[in-house]
Amino acid sequence: MINFPKKQQKHLHKTQKLNFEFYLGAPYYLMMILLVIIPIGLMLLYEFTTDSNSLISIKFTIDNFIQFFKEPTFISSMLESVYLSFFSAVICLVICYPLAFILSRRKLMTQKILVSLITSNMFINSLLLAYAVRSIFEMIGTTFFGEARYLLGTDLAIITGMVYLYLPFMLLPIYTHMSKMDKNLFESAEDLGANKLQTILRVVIPMSLSSVLTGFMMVFLPASTTLVITRYLGNGQRKMIGDLIDLAFKNGKFGYGAAIALVLALILLIFIFLIKRVDKYEEVLANED
Repeated sequence: MINFPKKQQKHLHKTQKLNFEFYLGAPYYLMMILLVIIPIGLMLLYEFTTDSNSLISIKFTIDNFIQFFKEPTFISSMLESVYLSFFSAVICLVICYPLAFILSRRKLMTQKILVSLITSNMFINSLLLAYAVRSIFEMIGTTFFGEARYLLGTDLAIITGMVYLYLPFMLLPIYTHMSKMDKNLFESAEDLGANKLQTILRVVIPMSLSSVLTGFMMVFLPASTTLVITRYLGNGQRKMIGDLIDLAFKNGKFGYGAAIALVLALILLIFIFLIKRVDKYEEVLANED
């Protein structure tokens, strides 16, 4: 048996570990290339080229961006999407923040049961959820207004549907963040003379701010691009960004639809940047006991 020097043994061990990790992650790398890198590359190609171009003769242009920034339909749909999704995210935050705090203070088994019940609609198809909410509004409209579609297409119906579908996406990051907070922080605040309200304002809220932004992003972005809600609860009366993208691709305007998708991606990057900027308390969240 050959005995290698310690430095050479460490190098061989490190090389073997890298090779093992590479082969273990090979399926993941393949899926990333097929489902992420190639689609993003095609989207970038489409949005900066004309719709009539082939891959052989490519002509770069920014007309796709100029088109939807000039179109009144895009401006109105963008404002409509921001308005409805913003209020939906705010309502989700108002519901989920105190709920997450209450859950994080309960026994572990109680937390698991309650969180599972609250987030159970995540395991149900979104079409079924939207149709269920639609049926409720149709029943209310028939009972009180004499017309099944009386409430469909209103802000109330759309925002209710968004809150119902995306509520778990707000709850989970905030609850996970709060459940990791060191309980000694609350005891220390109490020892220093802070009451419960002061502890929440000066300890809980600053430390959970990044999770709030994460939850807000996870509700705001899918809500602003949803197709299910506007189709079933908007009753075809409200056009949002998701409807514009869907219509653009159906009409063969791939560059126009890809340009809108790029704008939404930039908004996502801005949200991520803000989260990283305010996430100053990550090192004190984990209880290492």
